[in-house]
Amino acid sequence: MIKVLLLANGLDTSDLAEALEAHLITLCPVELALPKGAPVNEEQVASLLDAHSDFDGLIFAPAFAASGTLTASLDDMLDLLATSFVYVKAALASFETRNVSGRLISLLPGDAAMGDPAQLLDSTLAGAMLSLFRTLALELRKTPITANTLMYAAAPSESSPEKMMLADTQSLAALISMFLGKETRGVNGQEIYALGAADVGRLHP
Repeated sequence: MIKVLLLANGLDTSDLAEALEAHLITLCPVELALPKGAPVNEEQVASLLDAHSDFDGLIFAPAFAASGTLTASLDDMLDLLATSFVYVKAALASFETRNVSGRLISLLPGDAAMGDPAQLLDSTLAGAMLSLFRTLALELRKTPITANTLMYAAAPSESSPEKMMLADTQSLAALISMFLGKETRGVNGQEIYALGAADVGRLHP
């Protein structure tokens, strides 16, 4: 089994976990605690990942808004970005120490990634994550570690209206499985829009 850690907020990923099981991938959510007036504790993050020392990849799935309503502040977004960066550094250190061809995957809401003006905060966050993963892909191009991004369609979760639910988990699971494959180490720095052609003909960021 392939083990992938999930760093998420505001996203219902229960269906995705079930879909990934069919690909022999275990999805393990990691508790995301944003700092409150203090920097992220890098030692705690490293220790947390050490507790999952056999993980093969780390998925970042940041989300703030539900139904187009902003539920976070700019400070919250900056905290989330800082936290994500600390997890990236800890994951890279773990991959290198264990000599693992690790995989970093960013899951972003498609509308926000395309710059939806009704989702100003999420769009800003998505743009920052896209830039981060582009830089990571360039930095990692001479290593066996890869960094790729998937854009998804989402809707409010029926069980938890404050959370967003992935619209097409089967497609996302197949793409994640592809990214995690040993034979796809050359697939790096890709940005795939799993939006059912909703992005076709539109200017990508």
